[in-house]
Amino acid sequence: MSDRSGTNARKSTSKTAIRRCCKAWQNTFDAFMAEPGPGRRSEAVAASWAGLAYCKAMPRLDGTSGIRDFIACVAHGILIGAIPEKRSGKLLYAAQVALATVAARNHRPAAPPPTPSRSNRALSALKNTLQHQPIETLTNKSHSNHSVQNRCI
Repeated sequence: MSDRSGTNARKSTSKTAIRRCCKAWQNTFDAFMAEPGPGRRSEAVAASWAGLAYCKAMPRLDGTSGIRDFIACVAHGILIGAIPEKRSGKLLYAAQVALATVAARNHRPAAPPPTPSRSNRALSALKNTLQHQPIETLTNKSHSNHSVQNRCI
């Protein structure tokens, strides 16, 4: 069962992608080594072809989850030797570019600030009045409370 963040679901899709890549590697390696004939190929050549099959089985760089699965497969492929060092940097760079593209596509411009409502404008006017008038003027008996109330409406 997955938690709210989807962590368990994320792990299972990455594991599935890695298994698919490993299976492609193993099937290609086995088929290459099983070829009959006098010119039986070396394990190094079989591993090279299997590495290409591993890469072809990797998930597409489509959407965040596909990119994450792709990165998981590249990391695993590097660890097991299915992806050569020279190719690994290019693959990880492709994933980085794809992730940046997805992030840019999902970025939405900030909403414009809300227009002040009548009550907000009245409150701003009252604050402005209070800031610019001396306290004596506001507390003076000659100053009508009615005028202060009108400013708040």
